[in-house]
Amino acid sequence: MADESVLAHSDKRSRIIVAAQRLFLRHGFKRTSIEDVANEAGVAKGTVYLYLDSKEALLSAVAERFCEETLTEASAALVEPRPPTEQLVGFLDAYVGKFSRHISQTPEAAQVLRSHKSILTEVGKSFDARLLTLLQSALKTLGIEREDAADMFLAAAWGAFKTGDPAPEPYRARLAAMIDILIVGLKHP
Repeated sequence: MADESVLAHSDKRSRIIVAAQRLFLRHGFKRTSIEDVANEAGVAKGTVYLYLDSKEALLSAVAERFCEETLTEASAALVEPRPPTEQLVGFLDAYVGKFSRHISQTPEAAQVLRSHKSILTEVGKSFDARLLTLLQSALKTLGIEREDAADMFLAAAWGAFKTGDPAPEPYRARLAAMIDILIVGLKHP
């Protein structure tokens, strides 16, 4: 019985967070009320407050959910049975490309980032550290030991996004070329 209660709690909380994410992206943070989130999630307004005590806490939970999904996707890319370059492209696309496309295609998301930077920065610190550790481990398996190598690959991923068509395929092609250059340069300086 206790397991069912935990599952029901988790399911309601998850529905609330998913509803908030949809509404924040559709209408923006400021124009979305707790009541709107409750209606979208199919729960009473008071139920939202049982799980998350403020709209800011809800935004933080939305950001954490997005980060966890991204971490899962990025991690999965590193264990797929593909050549290392393709694994790194998948990892960096999940981390940088997906996020950047999401922000560039959703004006409300960009506005939320600008207006609630402190909340999102706090969530992002832990997320970035975990992803950076994964990237460093992946690079070490390729024989790349430089401490700053992961930062170089991240800079390449951001650069690949900003310098051309942000659609997934062109982005991934530019990113693969940059990764190849970095791997060769770092392995054979």
